[in-house]
Amino acid sequence: MNKLHRIIILLLLMAVTAFSQEFHGVFVGISAYPYPNTLPNDCVWDAQDMRNILRDSYHWNSNNLSLLTDVSAKKTNILTAIENMPRTSAQNDIFFFSGHGVYGNGILTVDYEYIKPLELQSTFGTSYYSYGVFLDACYSGRFTIYMTHGVVSASSAYNEVSYCGGIGGHSVYTGYICQGLDNGYDVVEELHNYAAPLITSYEPDMTPQLNDNYSGNLILGYTLGGNIINDQNWYGSIDIENNITIPSGHTLTIKSGTSVDLGNYSIAVNGGTLIVEEGAIIEPNISISDGSLNLGQYASLSSAISAQGSGETVKINGTYTLTQNISASSKEISIDSAAVILP
Repeated sequence: MNKLHRIIILLLLMAVTAFSQEFHGVFVGISAYPYPNTLPNDCVWDAQDMRNILRDSYHWNSNNLSLLTDVSAKKTNILTAIENMPRTSAQNDIFFFSGHGVYGNGILTVDYEYIKPLELQSTFGTSYYSYGVFLDACYSGRFTIYMTHGVVSASSAYNEVSYCGGIGGHSVYTGYICQGLDNGYDVVEELHNYAAPLITSYEPDMTPQLNDNYSGNLILGYTLGGNIINDQNWYGSIDIENNITIPSGHTLTIKSGTSVDLGNYSIAVNGGTLIVEEGAIIEPNISISDGSLNLGQYASLSSAISAQGSGETVKINGTYTLTQNISASSKEISIDSAAVILP
């Protein structure tokens, strides 16, 4: 292999790595402003629970999440945390803020500094659009007027206040945003549109605002059913919700240490790429391969055989319990040396 070929392969590998879907977030909640501006503990809980839901229910990697509350929520700390996110076109980032907002200025940090709309936008980068902003603060609608990048969801209009004392111990806005997440609204735009009328119904003086500058849907979690959206790296413990297809141009990587429960569903390759790293656990673990290529993971031997194409091999890995007689005439089946077949 000559030097030019090595460079081309290296660039291809770098491109695959650069465009793998991961999620990063900065979550800020400030209740303990210096007197007399102290707010209820709703604000700290707002930031904590947003972080927790995305980590625990949407499988965000905890190493990619920054939580800044009260005394740690200084302006420099917040902007630095945003700058430390990758901020690349395939990395969907989130900035969440719950605290004071000041009319005509922006959101107020614990050290009494303002973060204004264009300053927040420039911190993300003027050529970057793959991020969502959730602002639970008085007059936060100002950000939806002046920010021209990302998807910006604000709790109230530029001339309206926002209220604490909402559902689940949250501020009004965040309570319904979290409820939407719990109900499976995994796109920023759809999540806002779910929560907005409920917020206004609960508190008529609040009119949540949205400014969508992102082309397409800004997703908040892994694709657990249907076609894979963007390249994705899976971490954590994951329960599949429906059959998954990996279309051409997309890669799904199940990272080492990740546990995937297929249930009764499958992950099928349709032109794309499936990578299962060593150390990943898939249950049940029945795959179809063509040489070194993994063409899918299936919940049963019969479903794998039905999907198996000419020249492809069904492989049984781990422990598998047979629940019916299997006919596999003219099919190739491989049983891993460490596999256990139970009658």
